[in-house]
Amino acid sequence: TVPELDTLVKQSSANSLLVYKATFTEPVTGLAADNVDWNVKGDGCAIQSMTGSGSQYTITIGSCLEGHLAGLVLNSSAVIDAAGNIGPSLLNQTNTTKIDTTAPVIHVFDVTEPGAAGTPTWVFDSEEPVTGMSAANFSFSGTAQLCSMNYSVLRTGLGWQIKLLNCGVGTTQVTLASNSVLDSASNIGPTQAVASNLVTITPDEIVNQTITPTTPTGGTVSITPEEEVIIYPPVKETISTSPVKELKPATKSETVAKELVQEGRKKVLVTNPQQQSWLIALGLSVVALAISSVAAGSQLRTRRRRH
Repeated sequence: TVPELDTLVKQSSANSLLVYKATFTEPVTGLAADNVDWNVKGDGCAIQSMTGSGSQYTITIGSCLEGHLAGLVLNSSAVIDAAGNIGPSLLNQTNTTKIDTTAPVIHVFDVTEPGAAGTPTWVFDSEEPVTGMSAANFSFSGTAQLCSMNYSVLRTGLGWQIKLLNCGVGTTQVTLASNSVLDSASNIGPTQAVASNLVTITPDEIVNQTITPTTPTGGTVSITPEEEVIIYPPVKETISTSPVKELKPATKSETVAKELVQEGRKKVLVTNPQQQSWLIALGLSVVALAISSVAAGSQLRTRRRRH
């Protein structure tokens, strides 16, 4: 019976060196590491070594060019068995392997939503399918306190998302450790740690907050002929430089405000007995509020419109 090749299988190895194991149906001799018994496929490829005896042999090829396809062929009539039978009867070849000696390359992108409420978020993308990625490969740093990390897979072997939750005010960033993953050719990478950009977390924007200004105190108010004074409640007081109107207690502040607008007033100056003053832009509702809030004895001054 002619000795045949049972299997010729690529073994796990670094991609720069392709290792194959040949198993025959019976012990054989005469196999040599040359181009007579073997045909090496691939640009630049050559047999580096061969070991073994009997029915099992290990062949290593190398020097193949990056990015090219490589493989191995056992020619027919390469071996002889103990009975002198020569085989195998047909040539046998392996599947081709693309030479890849480049470490996996991974990129990071900041996808944080804009605005104060945005959660720091990054996406890490690999240029080729890899294995070994996990949350343990990532770390975060910065001045922001209390951050917690959320890890999720976007595309198996290709994309991952990292979110930092509950961070305090400050800066933060995420880093993927070097040598975290393996590609299909057993290359380990990335060769260096991959750090994201630095994100600054600021206090949330204050929305619709009422800010009360400090009430002005002290000082005096001069009255000119361009001003007129409304006194409430009515008191007897004569100011030679400006006419005086009395506002009765029963008079509605809305009515007074409407009259002031119709008279062309632009601003009102509210003054209380302690001579504390507020200059208010004219408007029906604003003036009405100003009049109604003046304490007893306060003065409401309005400047006349100049023509």
